[in-house]
Amino acid sequence: MKQLPDLDLQLHALFDIINGRTKTQLLLTAIELNIFDFLSTSQSAESVAAELGTHPMGTRFLLDGLAALDLVDKEDGRYRNRPGTQMALHRQSPAYVGRMFSMMGSMAWMLSGQDLMFDSGEVAETMKRVGFSSMESSVVGTPMMLMELDIARK
Repeated sequence: MKQLPDLDLQLHALFDIINGRTKTQLLLTAIELNIFDFLSTSQSAESVAAELGTHPMGTRFLLDGLAALDLVDKEDGRYRNRPGTQMALHRQSPAYVGRMFSMMGSMAWMLSGQDLMFDSGEVAETMKRVGFSSMESSVVGTPMMLMELDIARK
C-alpha cells in the first residue's frame, strides 16, 4: 500500500466557501422568523418554537446553527443573543439591519435570473401577486421524503 505524505492542509477557507449558502440561509431564515426578538433573554428551543408556532426539533437545529455562527450563545440548552446580534438583529434596536439583509438576499436571487422555490403555497402566491409571471406546484423526491414545492417564475 502506498503511503501518503503528511500534509498540513488548512481547509477552513474552502469549507467557508462551500458552506456559504447554508450560513446565509440560516441567517435569513432567523431574520424572517424574528428569532432574535425572542433571544434578548435566555430561552429554550421549545419556548422559542412555542412562540413561533414552529416544530421544536427544527427550531433547535436552527438555533444550533446560529450558535455555530456565533450569532447566539448556547448554555445548558438555552440560547441568547450575543451583544452584536442584539444590537444589529433585534427589531427594536435603533441599529437594526435585518431588513436590509433580507432585501439583499432577495435581490441576489432576483438578479441571478433563477427561479425561486418555496415550500409554502402562500409565499409563491404572494410572489405571483408582486410580479412573478407564474406559479406552479411540483413534487420533488429527496432521499428522505417527497416534498411538494411551489415555484414562482419571473
